[in-house]
Amino acid sequence: MKEDSIANIGCVALKGRLGEKLDAMISHHVEATDVDYITAPFLEKTETRGWWQTEFWGKWMHSAVPYFFYRPSPRLLSKIERGVERMLSSQESCGYIGNYPQPLRCGEGWDVWGMKYTMMGLLHYCDLSSRLSGAAAPEFAFADTEKTRRLAGRALDGCRRLCDYLIGQLGPGGERGVALWQTGNWCGYASSSVLEPVVWLYNRTGDTRYLDFAEYIVRGLSEPQDGPRLVDLALAGVSVADRNGHGNAAESGDTYVMKHNRWKAYEMMSCYQGMLDFADAADASSPCRIDTAALRRAATMAARDIAREEVNLAGGCASSEAWYHGASRQFLHYTRLQETCVTTTWMRLCERLLSLTGES
Repeated sequence: MKEDSIANIGCVALKGRLGEKLDAMISHHVEATDVDYITAPFLEKTETRGWWQTEFWGKWMHSAVPYFFYRPSPRLLSKIERGVERMLSSQESCGYIGNYPQPLRCGEGWDVWGMKYTMMGLLHYCDLSSRLSGAAAPEFAFADTEKTRRLAGRALDGCRRLCDYLIGQLGPGGERGVALWQTGNWCGYASSSVLEPVVWLYNRTGDTRYLDFAEYIVRGLSEPQDGPRLVDLALAGVSVADRNGHGNAAESGDTYVMKHNRWKAYEMMSCYQGMLDFADAADASSPCRIDTAALRRAATMAARDIAREEVNLAGGCASSEAWYHGASRQFLHYTRLQETCVTTTWMRLCERLLSLTGES
């Protein structure tokens, strides 16, 4: 989320049945979330199954901060700040924040994916502090802006240290000896989607090391023949459901999580979102060594393909979280249809492309 994207939240209030349901969801879900529970894995660091609890706190922040401005609440602010404090207390001297023990970090699980959401959560809090510091509205009178400012400074520093750790491990010449896109699941999509908060961090600090790291991630997403290849395959008109077999050895069988296949919907769109943010940041800085116009065309062409080939009558898409030409197959019996994460990310990508193209 860009810092200015929460500026107008709260200017419009939903009424009627939809407003009642939204208010109930905020009260009984967002505000009621047990932040000690969702931050506990970061303090324990015992994940050995390669699971993804490491995403939960950052995702909660992705909703809690905007909803705080939609409906200011001392209870929600208290939970947001407690969560930030606990996350920062879990940070190791090397900069790592996560729930994996040392031997399994930056590897085949969801560790880097989780760092993405942790960075997002910390930067969301920085944006909250920035907004509160400039707000004199009576509905924010309960907020201790000085406390918020101090905690935001720590959150930004924590985010930088976490990104520095990631660069040292999986950046050029990193200690792990592998490229970032070679870790995690789904042909590098999951780990590479950390691109989005890396660009956010650059935008908030102006530190060109983070823009350079973002460029490195984009190159991993586009250049290796067995990598994600989000640019050339899109520009060649290859549908999102048909991208296996182009330089990669596709997996078969009914395994739910796969290492090499490229058809994973959620993570692919997250990478396109990051590429669009990178293109804007790169164009606003010194001359970029990457064709940013091609990045934008690729994201736009992929989105048009999704709208045409994948989105069903209910507005969602994907089966078992994967692209499958679902628009023409939605009358058939497929399993695990339209994962909520896919729908939400599709909405975010459409919002981003609307701001880019102006095409309704």
